[in-house]
Amino acid sequence: MNRIRDTGTIALLSNDSSQITPSSSAHRILTALYPAFQRVFERCGVHILKKATFQDTLQESVWSCRTFNLPFYLLLLENSESFDQVYEWLADEHSRRVFDWFVQVHMSGLFLGRFTPKIFPFVERGEAPTHPPIAVKRRGFFRYRYFVDKYQFHCSEPVIEPVFLRRDYAYRDIVLPSSGESIVEGGGYYGETALWFSDAVGPAGHVWSFEPDAHSYRMLCENMARNRLKNVTPVPVGLWDTEGQIGFRPQASASRAAEGDCAKPVPVITLDRLVERERLEKVDYIKLDIEGAERRALLGMEHTIRYFRPKLAICVYHLFDDIIAIPRLVKELCPDYVLYLDHKSDTLSETVLFALPRTRAELSGGA
Repeated sequence: MNRIRDTGTIALLSNDSSQITPSSSAHRILTALYPAFQRVFERCGVHILKKATFQDTLQESVWSCRTFNLPFYLLLLENSESFDQVYEWLADEHSRRVFDWFVQVHMSGLFLGRFTPKIFPFVERGEAPTHPPIAVKRRGFFRYRYFVDKYQFHCSEPVIEPVFLRRDYAYRDIVLPSSGESIVEGGGYYGETALWFSDAVGPAGHVWSFEPDAHSYRMLCENMARNRLKNVTPVPVGLWDTEGQIGFRPQASASRAAEGDCAKPVPVITLDRLVERERLEKVDYIKLDIEGAERRALLGMEHTIRYFRPKLAICVYHLFDDIIAIPRLVKELCPDYVLYLDHKSDTLSETVLFALPRTRAELSGGA
C-alpha cells in the first residue's frame, strides 16, 4: 500500500521552535533547569508541580508574546477554506462550538494578550460521568499517594482530574474504550491513562503504553507493578513515522522530539511495525498526546488505521496548525471517519480530536 506523502495536504507547517515563547534569559534558564529539579524532587518523594505544568505558569506572564498566535492568525487568513472544511466535518453542535472557541481564543490572543481567556471564556464542558470515581490524596512516609477507586499511584497531582474525573480521552458516550478492546496510547507519562484504559478494557483487553522518556517510563512501570496490572505493556520507545532514533528533549510532562545539543537520542518505531512484530490481531482504540509528534505517529500507523479502523483520540493543540492538519490527515487515512472535538481543561491545553468509523457512529447515535 502506498504511503501518504502529499505535502500539499499533510505538510508539517509548524515545528518545535514555533511553539516556544520568546522570553528573558531568566525565563529560559528556569525553563531549562526545571526538569532537573523535578526529577531530583520526585526521586526524594516530593512533587513540586502544582499547576498544569511549570512551563504554563511561566508563560502566563507573557501570554501576548506567544509565537503560537501570529502563525495561527496568518494560517487562518491564508487557509480559511481549510478551517471551513474541518468545521463541516465535525459531527455535532458541541464539537463545532469547541472549534469556534479554539479559533477565537488563538486568533485574538495576538491582539488581546492575557485578556483573551476573559473575553472568550472557555467553552462549556461536555457531559460529566454519571458516577465519577472518588479520588483521595494521602500523605505517605516519603511522598503523597493518590487513590482512585481501587488504584493507587504516584504521579504529579494535576493528572488525576483530566484522566479520571474529566475523562479527557473519551467523548461523551460516543467515543470511549470498552471491555475487551486492544488499546494503543502514545505518551504514557506516569501511567495514569494506562490505569484508566486498563480498568475500561478489563482482563480480556490489553493496553500498549508508549513512553520514550526514561524517567517517565520508570514511573509508568512502577505504577503498573504497584497495581499488579497484567493487561498493560509499557513500551520504552516513541511512536514515529520511521523506525530508528530521533532527538528527544526531556521536560516533565512536556517532553518532545527536538534537535540540538540539549536533545538526546531515543528509539522510535512505527505502530505498523509493532503490530506486525507482535502479531496483533486487533487495535480498537488509539490515543496520542505526544507533544507535537502526533502527525508523524499517524503516518507510521497508516496500515493499522486502514485495516482495523480503530477509534481515535488525538491531541490537536501542540502545534499551531494541528487543528486543521490532523483532521485532514485522519480523513485521508480513513475517509469514513466521523469527527468530534472537545476541550475539558481550564487552560489552553487538552483540545482533543475524536474519530469513529461511520458504521459505529450510526450505532451509537453520534452520526
